Amino acid sequence: MSADTRISRQAKYSILGTAIFVGALFSVSFLNEIKLVWQLIISWGYVYILRAAEAVYVSPEASRASLMIFANVTVFVVIFFIVLFWISPFTLPVRGLTQIQNAFAGLVRYTLAGRSLHGPAIFVKEGEPRVEENELNSFKAGVALVDLYSAIVLEQQTGSIDALRQEVHFEAESEDAETQSPRKLGVWKQVAAKLGIAGNDVNVTIVKAFGPGVVFTKSGEKIVGWVDLRKQSRAVQGVKACTRDGIEVTTNVNVTFTLGQAEDILQVTRTDEGWRALQLSGPSVSNQVVKFQPVEFISDQDAKELEHAYAENEFEWNDTDTRVSKTGAASQFIFDKERVFSAVYSRARNVSDEFRLIDWTELPGHVAADIFRDLLVHENYDDLYKPDDPNDFPLGEFKKKFGKVVTNLGVLGYQVVMLKDETPIKDAQDVNEVDLKFSRPMKFKGAAVLRDRGIKILGAGFGDLVPVNEDVRAQLLENWRAHWQQEAQKTLASHELHAMRIHNHERSRTQQDMIYSLSRIFQENHYTEEALALRLYQALESAAVNPATQRLLPADTVQMLSNLRHWLLPENKKTDESNPIIGEEGAP
Repeated sequence: MSADTRISRQAKYSILGTAIFVGALFSVSFLNEIKLVWQLIISWGYVYILRAAEAVYVSPEASRASLMIFANVTVFVVIFFIVLFWISPFTLPVRGLTQIQNAFAGLVRYTLAGRSLHGPAIFVKEGEPRVEENELNSFKAGVALVDLYSAIVLEQQTGSIDALRQEVHFEAESEDAETQSPRKLGVWKQVAAKLGIAGNDVNVTIVKAFGPGVVFTKSGEKIVGWVDLRKQSRAVQGVKACTRDGIEVTTNVNVTFTLGQAEDILQVTRTDEGWRALQLSGPSVSNQVVKFQPVEFISDQDAKELEHAYAENEFEWNDTDTRVSKTGAASQFIFDKERVFSAVYSRARNVSDEFRLIDWTELPGHVAADIFRDLLVHENYDDLYKPDDPNDFPLGEFKKKFGKVVTNLGVLGYQVVMLKDETPIKDAQDVNEVDLKFSRPMKFKGAAVLRDRGIKILGAGFGDLVPVNEDVRAQLLENWRAHWQQEAQKTLASHELHAMRIHNHERSRTQQDMIYSLSRIFQENHYTEEALALRLYQALESAAVNPATQRLLPADTVQMLSNLRHWLLPENKKTDESNPIIGEEGAP
């Protein structure tokens, strides 16, 4: 058993117990008077029913008893209804005489007959009704308490369903609309209609939308829809689409939307290329320079609407920006009756699910998935990733384009900004703010699937594009790897060529140094043959031991110099290193 059901039964038992207690107390207090009145009633029964006597004798005591009981009951009933009317504003958060009267009528119905006269008592919290079973199917007068995040739609169930669908009158909530009376009703019928016992057929409103607060339903009205005014996020899993080159991919499409925020106002201008959205940069102070930075072209349909309005001179111009500041707008929820009505009644059918009627919250996801398919079919798979250029990532730009297209399908407003002489504005043109004129903000009225339902799109996106065929991703990875392997080979070959050039340059320089040293030795003729041989060997050995030169010499050359030492300087003919060779520097 739910908590609401337990509370309802406790309230019913409390009312019944209070009534029994008051009745018992009244009976005990006026026991003698009740006996006298009862005897008088029996006497009337003998006279008028059984014809046992010709007249009824009414004693003074019986008259006083009857008068006393009647007076006490009358005073009790009057005080009871006065107290009930006094406490009615405290039972529900009502304000104004009309709502207090409605709360009082509901208390009277519930007190006198319980649920037999009183209709549903519904608490709509976070866009969902908290009700007992079958309460939503009741046509009796009731009450709905709607929280700050929700809104509901009421429908007056009169006539056949076909007639109701053919003629639906949507009327804004107002006291004038509720009190209109084309013809005068009888007094008792007015009282019955006020209490909700009989239908009030003077109210021609069939459909109403109500926002946060207390909503009193009349007899014959039924809650047919409810919405959540907060931000909503939906994701469509496993969306399949094809690229222009025939590659089938799958991804998850997500969209964020709401009914509880005002439409964004785009500033647009007329350029040589057509109507474009723009951004104003610079200080918003008179006589200061402002720079126009056109950011994107708007949709063709919206551009045609702007051109038509411009040709018909439908804009109301001002010298200053009249847009309302959006500071804090994201944290507040607005209630637009027409948008709520459109969202509840303009439900679509899901083709893939036996044409089932879907809730308004499911529609943005399906629309975003269709837009994703339509845009992707014009793109090549490789062009979205550009594996050859690490600095270029077209997929990010494609996601921005997708989000903007979906956003423009929702509710959107605009403000035209032009020069006072109405000459077209150039890209990034510097103008003086006093030379600008601003139109009054207006809403786009062109047909769009989400705009017609009052839905504002806050953002849309999708995840990774996963090819259905795994070989496609493997081939993409292989192409990426082959490209970078080729780049690596080019880089390695370039470095090897550079190293070889350095190696040859160093070898040439070392050869020149050795030739210069050997030339000096051969040019001096005062050496003996043995000294010349030793001097030549020392020059070769000093060049070979040099680390810079040794890196340039093959291993065979180093080994040959080692063998040459053994040939020229055997162990028994080694010259003491302390005695320099004749002819060298420092020799005698």
